[in-house]
Amino acid sequence: MTTPVFDHDHHCDMTHSFASLTPAQVRSQPRQTVFTDAQQALQSDVDSIVGDIKSRSPIHITLLELQKIMDYKLTFGQNRPALRALIKKNSATQVKEVTERALRESLAEGTWDSLKLALDILCELKGVGPATASLILSLIYPRDIPFFSDEATVDVLALVGGRKAIKYTHATYRTLYDALEDMTSTINQNAPSEDSLGRGELERAIWHSVRLKDSTSPVVKSSKRKLDADEREKPPKRKRTKRHVIIS
Repeated sequence: MTTPVFDHDHHCDMTHSFASLTPAQVRSQPRQTVFTDAQQALQSDVDSIVGDIKSRSPIHITLLELQKIMDYKLTFGQNRPALRALIKKNSATQVKEVTERALRESLAEGTWDSLKLALDILCELKGVGPATASLILSLIYPRDIPFFSDEATVDVLALVGGRKAIKYTHATYRTLYDALEDMTSTINQNAPSEDSLGRGELERAIWHSVRLKDSTSPVVKSSKRKLDADEREKPPKRKRTKRHVIIS
């Protein structure tokens, strides 16, 4: 297995630039405001879903809501149709039971251990890996829990090789989580406790910053990329091979 390579010098520079900001300045950073119609519709749907989820007792997620959250994730990120198919293989009863267990304890200002437990439980569901599990939790606890997004992972950890170097594992997410924790600790040093910045808030600010930068960068045409295993419509004809799906 290839180990992600980090550009530690760049990481230090990036951390230093955020250390010069206050929580209010981080929150007021420019945000991406131009989205496709599909993205806008899904954002609205997910906002409504999160309100419904939080209003339940005990708190849980339905299968239809999980499918919508996956649509949301794939619409803003890499489109992996096979993940949608895997999500549909979960039963409504299973989704309710698993998410109820995962969300039983509040994760607001929680520890990594409590977050890791919730992640592990959510990953029992078909099609749900650490990245999708982190998205679910970040939607419910947007201040404290960061989404394991490609944008933040590459930018904060300064991965050599960019998104292709990301390993969607608990270990990589823990590295991102710890880095964001260190950065928020620095940012919050001189801020009153009621104004302190959370890890999730910092991830969102970085996500928007990267998206805005990417949207203004020149488009470089490249050769047709090789499809991931879960994106192929048909397997190679020479021999029968088992399809592998990247769960993120």
